[in-house]
Amino acid sequence: MKPLQEWDEAFLDQHFVKGKIQESNALDYKDSRSLSKADTKELCKDTSAFANAGGGMIIYGITEDKHEPTGIDQGTDRTAITKEWIEDILTSNIRPKIEDLEIVMVPLPSKGPNQVAVVLRMAQATAMAPHQNEKDNKYYRRHNFKSEPMRDHEVRDAMRRSIAFGRKFGLAWNILVEVRRLRAAAAERYAMPGNGHVPRTTLIIGVSNDLRASGEAVIFLEKKDRKALSVLAEVDGYNSIIETVDQGQRENARLTEALKRKLYEIELRARDIANKLEAIIDSYE
Repeated sequence: MKPLQEWDEAFLDQHFVKGKIQESNALDYKDSRSLSKADTKELCKDTSAFANAGGGMIIYGITEDKHEPTGIDQGTDRTAITKEWIEDILTSNIRPKIEDLEIVMVPLPSKGPNQVAVVLRMAQATAMAPHQNEKDNKYYRRHNFKSEPMRDHEVRDAMRRSIAFGRKFGLAWNILVEVRRLRAAAAERYAMPGNGHVPRTTLIIGVSNDLRASGEAVIFLEKKDRKALSVLAEVDGYNSIIETVDQGQRENARLTEALKRKLYEIELRARDIANKLEAIIDSYE
């Protein structure tokens, strides 16, 4: 599908109307006249309902019959209903504010120079869920093509998911900082000359108490991302060798090719873990 910012009247007609894309729990068609300054309750209710469910899109300007698109209506006058006005209404009347929300005015030149279809696209609420419509102090969700009030257990479940998401993000960030430090330490030692003896302490890779104590925290991450602690075993194995190799040298040790290979493997593992943790953090943003 075209990027939302590139949509035009022809795309709305070809993709949605002629393509017979039916309404769903992720798509709602609305008459342009329902976007009115006289009554903003439905705008706030429907927008918050989508965010509280799985996210989705509302298109003001496409008519429908039994959930199937029938055409493009006369559109909205963009000089009367502006993007800024819609943003202000939603920001002022939905709590918490919906973070991931796009509002796009699609020109409808066949309907007039100022006429537009208005598209609202919102992602599923995560860290800020659920969103309350302050017009009536209710929580709504999209279900069976309608915006329905959420039941008590649904509101509680959404709040629990929100807390878990925020906790997961914080844990991912804390572990990422430590894993990056391990990766840098491994790379620094790998770059050291391997011929001469150097103080053992310069070869040892320190592991913070925070990372060692992250075992319980890791269970909040996805199963496929719970590799943060696996690198610790490799670091401990490397450190154990450094502490026992070249005993005749007492305080000194030599970085052998075998040890360099271990450092290389530690750096690769740490990089892989860091990439997975960064993906979690990016999903929050």
